[in-house]
Amino acid sequence: MNKEREEKYAAFVEDDLKNNRGRIVNSMEEIRYFINHPSASEMMQKHYLNDILTYATMFSEFYKKYRDYKSIYDFPIINKNVYRENWEDIAVKEICELPDTRMKFTSGSTGTPFQIVLDRARHGRWIAGNKVFREILGMKSHDRAVYVSENITDKNIPKDRQERDNVYYIDCVYLDEKGIDKFINYLITNEIRYMTILASALEKICRLAEAGKLPEWTGNFVGIITMSDSLKESVRTAASKYFKCPVYDMYGNEEFGVIASEDGSKFGKLVNTADLFIEVLDLESDTPVNEGEIGRLVVTDLHNKAFPMIRYEIGDLA
Repeated sequence: MNKEREEKYAAFVEDDLKNNRGRIVNSMEEIRYFINHPSASEMMQKHYLNDILTYATMFSEFYKKYRDYKSIYDFPIINKNVYRENWEDIAVKEICELPDTRMKFTSGSTGTPFQIVLDRARHGRWIAGNKVFREILGMKSHDRAVYVSENITDKNIPKDRQERDNVYYIDCVYLDEKGIDKFINYLITNEIRYMTILASALEKICRLAEAGKLPEWTGNFVGIITMSDSLKESVRTAASKYFKCPVYDMYGNEEFGVIASEDGSKFGKLVNTADLFIEVLDLESDTPVNEGEIGRLVVTDLHNKAFPMIRYEIGDLA
């Protein structure tokens, strides 16, 4: 198994260097460094923030009116409706039309999804962040893994890509009682090392496990990552007991990739400050909350040159 991972990871590194100027590998190294050196991360975050604000006011028609900004707080807080209504003006046309950009669709939990564009370098960091934050939890890139989510069938992810990345995608629609039994056997038989799964799907599995309706777990998981839904502590406990491994909660979305993740310390979540500037604002005003208070989550992407997302109110609380 280790040999398989090493061979596939080596092929990934070679391909990234050959066809992508090493963008993903270099971004992984930078993100690791910033996580381990908070003071350097704070300094570079300020640099990246100033860079993206200046860039947006020069090349995005929507943001040109803020060219005389003094700080990020001179920019408006924007929600999905504003982005949707002003898409053409926000997008930097010259970058969006490049053949190597990537399309992402925002999650639809707080309204109708809309499409955004990531330039090639930003897409590389999107991938890099996902790899590094999993790596922190002991889940190495190109270890054999599964990804369980909704609408996987619609995405039609090529089988050769799944084999190349060593990540195999499974749609929640198949996880009824009979499907879950087959799923557990699949995980064991194929020696899957870890999985990323919707918290609600993991809860369904745990209910069956607690009722004694699943086969004995004889696999060798490194860990489980939940996403999208809130992870209940009762589900974490039950899943950890059945799968005999730790369970972690990761928070992110299609627009930004990983926003924050548990790091195994049990002291909250580690925030992706290498790629994002995070604000938590009062529920009734646009002022920052005090430490420990709940507020609206507002995110600025530090790197997307195709579709600048500045002070984007996601619709979630933190």
